[in-house]
Amino acid sequence: MDITVSHLIRIMNEIAPPFLSESWDNSGLQVGDRNWTVKKICLALDATTDVVERAVKDNIDLLITHHPLIFKSIKAIDLQTPLGRIINLCLNHKLAVFSAHTNYDSATGGVNDALAEKIGLTRLLPLCQTRSDKPETYKFIVYVPKDYKDQILESLFQSGCGNIGNYSSCSFSVEGTGTFKPGETSNPSTGSKGMLNHVEEVRIEAVIEKDKIAQTILNVNKVHPYETVAYDIYPLVPDMSGEGLGRIGELPQTISFQSFVSTIKANLNIKTVKTAGPMNQQIRKVVVCSGSGGSLIDRFFQSGADCYVSGDLHYHDAKLIAENGKTMIDIGHFSSEHMVLDVLKHKLLNGMTEKKINIDITCSDLEKDPFHYM
Repeated sequence: MDITVSHLIRIMNEIAPPFLSESWDNSGLQVGDRNWTVKKICLALDATTDVVERAVKDNIDLLITHHPLIFKSIKAIDLQTPLGRIINLCLNHKLAVFSAHTNYDSATGGVNDALAEKIGLTRLLPLCQTRSDKPETYKFIVYVPKDYKDQILESLFQSGCGNIGNYSSCSFSVEGTGTFKPGETSNPSTGSKGMLNHVEEVRIEAVIEKDKIAQTILNVNKVHPYETVAYDIYPLVPDMSGEGLGRIGELPQTISFQSFVSTIKANLNIKTVKTAGPMNQQIRKVVVCSGSGGSLIDRFFQSGADCYVSGDLHYHDAKLIAENGKTMIDIGHFSSEHMVLDVLKHKLLNGMTEKKINIDITCSDLEKDPFHYM
């Protein structure tokens, strides 16, 4: 069976669920056909002309980027513009481009987690949670004779039940004894009318999204032996841990601000950073935000953290942080995100292994910080 763009999108959507994307974002398939065959994948921060030309030269079938190729609505595809040339090149060579942007920033194990762990933070929590668009989830519980357990499980999983994080086909079963007394007009598959019957049953439960409940009930009824199927459906409280923009964490021990700056430069392999705030500050609690972090400064103040690590922070951001007696370290947009490509490669390989997919994955070696520090 050929592996298609669609197969890889499903794995990416498990790593970076689409519902985590910010409303202004444009994550997802940028260029291409979901039915195109994929034999080679390349990962990059951006689908720049250089990156796309190299991908074409290397016979790459799918380019997965962090930043979307198409951010805003376009009214024309002009082949004389960089974007037009890139789109034309991709279509002519059947190179699909897929992006996971703010959804991968917010995802558990995504860009913010990778950055926080890289600079030595532990006990990580989201700075602000972005879960309002997550599908409502329920617990679906059904009771069935033991001999029909496997058929019901297969029906549940085919209906979309049992997806938890990066795992599918999740369920729990426990055996027990069910009782029932068939009425005179009933047509029981087992037992006697008018008598209390006992049957060895299995209680099966699995999580399910709201929009899949109706189809699940239909599918279960098709294979369940009972005339009247006994099932329960309970709404679940949303999981509030792990996902969201930014991260707040702690260093193993309190250190000086200057020592923390040195640690960041060493761990991220960067030569220069911009800082603000009192140089004699002691640092223990830290907030990080990959990419551009100006919009989360108020959240940083509310967190009670000592230092804010991010990129693209402005003059007035620095003034405000210093005036509040806090510190900041601007490591640059590029340095706050580029290190995640190796992390994503590892996650993709694991996801493909689970689905018995074997495809070559490389990370682009062309990308560098566009700024020159003189």
